[in-house]
Amino acid sequence: MKRLELGVGGMSCAACSARVERALKGVGGVESASVNLAAERANIVYDENVTDEAALKKAVKDAGYNPFDLTENAKAEMAAKKANEKRDMKRRLIFAAAFGIPLFYIAMAPMIKGLEHALPRFIDPEYNTLNYALAELILVIPILIAGRRFYRSGFKALWLKSPNMDSLIAVSTLAATLYSIYGVIKIANGDMHAMHSLYFESAGMIIVLIQFGKYLETLSKGRTGDAIKKLMSLA
Repeated sequence: MKRLELGVGGMSCAACSARVERALKGVGGVESASVNLAAERANIVYDENVTDEAALKKAVKDAGYNPFDLTENAKAEMAAKKANEKRDMKRRLIFAAAFGIPLFYIAMAPMIKGLEHALPRFIDPEYNTLNYALAELILVIPILIAGRRFYRSGFKALWLKSPNMDSLIAVSTLAATLYSIYGVIKIANGDMHAMHSLYFESAGMIIVLIQFGKYLETLSKGRTGDAIKKLMSLA
């Protein structure tokens, strides 16, 4: 039996690590496989007479994730990639929040006592319901674009019949957006009561808040990883 420690990139939740484990255990000759989500590593024990490292990497890749060797060069490349991803995540969060905050205010202000008529008259739902709905639609589109990674990852996982947290986010926000667009069409056709069927702010704020949580998680994982490296260097 041979033991292999393999890096696995692209995992975002426990469902992801479970899927990688199942994929590895499904390879003939694999005795055991365990995946650590936080460390982004897989520990595999396999019969080298039955399978090899290339087959194990292929299984991880076919599951929708990125296998990589834990050499010093590979670690450096992965660290640089993570740093770029962190910067990109921060930019997308700021971009989404810049549209999410006004979207939330426009959607909620008419329901808050004292702010019923705080919106400009041209988007006040009492006077211009269609403009109110269109303003929300225009604001939510950039947020959906900023959160496109959830749709790529989520629907890919659904296609592979292994839904994860991104799948839940993708389906829920898309459903809320499509239903709200139907509400806009009804308003355009004269049904002003359809303004109560608008959920653009729900879709937008879900993406903004999840992105914020993901960013905090990335910062936390980075600090934890640095702490572990320091402890290992003392050993």
